[in-house]
Amino acid sequence: MYQYSVSSFLVIFHRALAEAKACSDSNERLKNLSDKLTALTYEFVGLGTFEKHKLLFSFKLTTELMLGNKTLPAEELMFYLNGSSSIVQQEDNPYEWMNQSSWKDVKQLIGYSELWSELP
Repeated sequence: MYQYSVSSFLVIFHRALAEAKACSDSNERLKNLSDKLTALTYEFVGLGTFEKHKLLFSFKLTTELMLGNKTLPAEELMFYLNGSSSIVQQEDNPYEWMNQSSWKDVKQLIGYSELWSELP
């Protein structure tokens, strides 16, 4: 549905080159350029996106950035999108307010990162 031309992207890219904070350190300069290009792209695409699609675009951009920065493991993202696909029987759910399917999701989520290890 949405398509953007290479020439449009080049305009954004040249603007990012001009507006990104200058720095003598090449790694810092690349980070500044990347951050500026991301912000400008987000603004540009947001202008031409239907309101009902903006949240989805924001989610997609954010998850792609987090995957690229290795701050969101791909397995964890797939779990968030699909839920538990495990057919292994988990221990019985000790909570009346949570169904067995949700309990299975909680137990699987604990295995993805230390962040979730405090869950029951």
